[in-house]
Amino acid sequence: FFYGLSPLVVPVAHRFAGSSKTLTGGIFLYGFAIMFLQLDLLGALEIVVFARKPSLRKPVMLMSLVAYPFSVAMLAAAVHVISLPLFLLSFAVIGFPISVIGQYLLHAELSLVWGNEITKGNAIAGMAIGSGAFFWTLAIGELVNYFGEDSVGTVLAIVAAASILPIAATLISGAPAGEIPQAASMKKQHRDLALGRLMKDWRSHVFVAVINAFIFCGMSMKMLLSTIFEESLGLSYIEATRLSAICLLAYVPGRGLTPLLASKNRVFVIVASILAMESVAYALTPWAIALSNEKQSTWALIIYVILRLVSGGGFAMMLGNIGVLAVRVFGTDDVPGVIAYWSMLEWMVGIGPSVAWVMHVEHGQADEQSWESFNAFFHLCAVLASLAFLGVVALARWPRKAMPEVSSPYPALKAETNAKPTESFSRVKMLQEIPKADAELQETVIGLESKAPSIKLQL
Repeated sequence: FFYGLSPLVVPVAHRFAGSSKTLTGGIFLYGFAIMFLQLDLLGALEIVVFARKPSLRKPVMLMSLVAYPFSVAMLAAAVHVISLPLFLLSFAVIGFPISVIGQYLLHAELSLVWGNEITKGNAIAGMAIGSGAFFWTLAIGELVNYFGEDSVGTVLAIVAAASILPIAATLISGAPAGEIPQAASMKKQHRDLALGRLMKDWRSHVFVAVINAFIFCGMSMKMLLSTIFEESLGLSYIEATRLSAICLLAYVPGRGLTPLLASKNRVFVIVASILAMESVAYALTPWAIALSNEKQSTWALIIYVILRLVSGGGFAMMLGNIGVLAVRVFGTDDVPGVIAYWSMLEWMVGIGPSVAWVMHVEHGQADEQSWESFNAFFHLCAVLASLAFLGVVALARWPRKAMPEVSSPYPALKAETNAKPTESFSRVKMLQEIPKADAELQETVIGLESKAPSIKLQL
């Protein structure tokens, strides 16, 4: 649903402002910015809190599952009665469940659970998200076309009712589970999330800048996909929506298959190649729109659709590889800290669609052709994608040295590599401090002592 919202932009604008060609007509995008701010700040807070108190994970997740259909129903009511305060408040409420599911669970916990096999985890999640983006874009567009733009509140009520089914199935299946073993065993290790150390590493700032740059562009295009088809290419609402859904078909293989190809250093090549192609696609988009409007040819429309498939598919591929790139650059243990830092700044991405809308309205009020109103934003995206490309090249060229560690069958049995050579420990004393220690754990400690007597173990 989160990635299938573009068919709602124009109908909601007509509902509240009576027109989609004014600043007020961007009301849905302004609410989207509020939601993004909420989900990012809450996402960062959840990463910190769950690292310190893993026992809070399950109740908060249960609350988010219950809150999701309620928040969509709240949005439906706000649109139906045309209440601006309730409308904006509903976006703030929607930000809570999405922060848990789409920010913490998808970007932080998924990397912890899958570790070095994060490519598989991202592929599974990506297939589900890509399929959902296609389904909801097409479903919402068809429902609005069937009931009429004045009944967009009814459409949102149907969406809220439909969202109850998968959530009920999730709860019946016993999910979410209690605290994951990784979160419990690494509680002490991640309680401070190493933010101080990460802030001193330039790679953290470059990584966040790269991710925010491509999401700023991609999310803006995604939210305005149907609007651009409708207003820049002169298509009807349902034609624009259906064409948007076709473009979103690239999300399924983009998010579901590319993570499987992004193992080891190949993730840098894939991400850099995508950003290079996206920068070219954004730069050529104004030309394709002008060609379509001046020549009124089918080929011009096909060229524009291809460019949208390139940028949209690239956006999906990039989203599917955020966790893969984070694990490759920083290692599994530092991913929660990096994602928390990113969440603190990702709210800037949420204003991207609003910025695009304001630029669109201002250019539309000038003496320019109406189909040129989004050109300035396309040029901005081309520049941002190019800068992000350079950032990925820098991350690949100067990788961070891996942190040495001692392997152990127990996640909590981690070695501190900064122990002084003269330091030693008493095997008998350590074994006495282990409550209910089994034979296997004792053998592990004895073996580690014999191989590395200078290593200080934390249990």
